Amino acid sequence: MNVQPLTIGHARRIAEIHAQALAGDFLPSLGVPFLTELYRAILGLRLGFGFVTGVDDWITGFVIASEDTSTLFRKVMLRRAVPLGLHMLPAVVRRPTLLRNIIETFTYPEQEGGVPIPAELVVIAVDASRRGHGEGAQLCAALDAEFRRRGITCYKVTVNQGNEGANRFYTRHGFELAYSFTLYKRSWNLYTRAV
Repeated sequence: MNVQPLTIGHARRIAEIHAQALAGDFLPSLGVPFLTELYRAILGLRLGFGFVTGVDDWITGFVIASEDTSTLFRKVMLRRAVPLGLHMLPAVVRRPTLLRNIIETFTYPEQEGGVPIPAELVVIAVDASRRGHGEGAQLCAALDAEFRRRGITCYKVTVNQGNEGANRFYTRHGFELAYSFTLYKRSWNLYTRAV
């Protein structure tokens, strides 16, 4: 298993992993084509960075982060609204109630209780067949090193309180619970991590 930098060419595969690993969450409900376009936008506009893990040439896990999530969402929506909108349209037609969640997604950084940390681990996911093999820990270690290289000393991550496995993962790996808030009518935890 190796860790390598995330590139725009990985967008489709990480979208598939995201949709499978976090099925039931809001962004995966918009579909793999939407997630693929979102990741292409984030990486193409150089608003995020990350790493992938894999066995041979098959990507099995990823992490994507941003130095400033508020800027990331604002710029992605300003510059890629049309393609993102076209990719989310089929899901919204099937479930119009998703519109409220879409609006909340792009305003959620303001709902995080005023935690003054702009850097964020946006998504980390590992293929179900590879969980428990240490890939999540390797991805976090690579992310920590990159944040340090960029001069960032602390970052945050949000996780659904109902995702017990993810909450255990973060606390086991040195993340500290800083705040809880509501998003999409669900309770979420915001963790911070010093690097």
